[in-house]
Amino acid sequence: MFYLYYSGFGEKDADKPVWSIGLATSRDGVKFTKQSSPVLEHSSFCSYKAWTPVVFRVKNRFFMVFAGASEKGSGGKLGIAWADDPKGPFKVIREILRPEYFWEGAGIDLGPGYLPMAKDKLLIYYSNHAVRRSELILNMLSTFLRKGWKYLSTRDTYRYVRRRIGIAELKIAGTSKWDIEVLRYPGNPLNHLNGSSGSWDESLFCPGLLKTAEYYCLLPAASTYSIGFPYKQYVGLVKAKSPFFQEVSAKKILINGPVEKDKVLPSAKSQLAFDTPSAISIDGRQVFLYYSIMDRAEGIWRVALSVFDLRRFVETV
Repeated sequence: MFYLYYSGFGEKDADKPVWSIGLATSRDGVKFTKQSSPVLEHSSFCSYKAWTPVVFRVKNRFFMVFAGASEKGSGGKLGIAWADDPKGPFKVIREILRPEYFWEGAGIDLGPGYLPMAKDKLLIYYSNHAVRRSELILNMLSTFLRKGWKYLSTRDTYRYVRRRIGIAELKIAGTSKWDIEVLRYPGNPLNHLNGSSGSWDESLFCPGLLKTAEYYCLLPAASTYSIGFPYKQYVGLVKAKSPFFQEVSAKKILINGPVEKDKVLPSAKSQLAFDTPSAISIDGRQVFLYYSIMDRAEGIWRVALSVFDLRRFVETV
């Protein structure tokens, strides 16, 4: 059975919770059936919205780490919920990580990739998604000094966001009263994975993870926000022999939004947006890559599937 956890977005200006996490299931990984209700109960730090889930099992319990916010306009924090069944409902335990460092900005979210390190310990991969006012001012000043007034934009402030990836170690112990420990990786953020301004990998975020026999493959969504709206976006692949990606063996574009949009989403009228790539190996032969996709002219998020040969997926990078 395939379990596909996804984020559902409602009206942006509504006062009630409208960003929820849903579940769809499938026997073949291609044709999915949605559950009628969200699988996460809104409460606490995520009382207004919840998104970007990653689900895993520890012993006989299922856990979900996700981003949440308690009110309109507030940045994301990470929290954890639990359930006895993968179909939920997941009950919120508590917030576990909030933006504190300058690079984390005003909000953080995460990707669907995780890596078990021990029976009760794992790594999760998260990213910044909202810029602090002080950073916005510095980035706009830098743009003015390098390019002049005509390149400044007060409407499209997202072009001054530079998204990066961080790693956190999560340890879960206890049964009735949860003992949860979260530690940031001291090498955060993984700055060396980002490219220069204007490059396809200028911003990296919400990565998936695929472990093969020899390599760890990080699968980030990527964007060139600095060029302005509509941004050009991609799905990338970073290969290394360590899950901390200190030394990268190779990096490439896996799905090229501007070039391949007619193949990926034939109805698209504008640039494509990508998010949360999630990969699984099927029988050691194929890679099923699920990812969120949106035509910026339409504004509706969907989930797409691309299938790769596993050997070519790893060896060509």
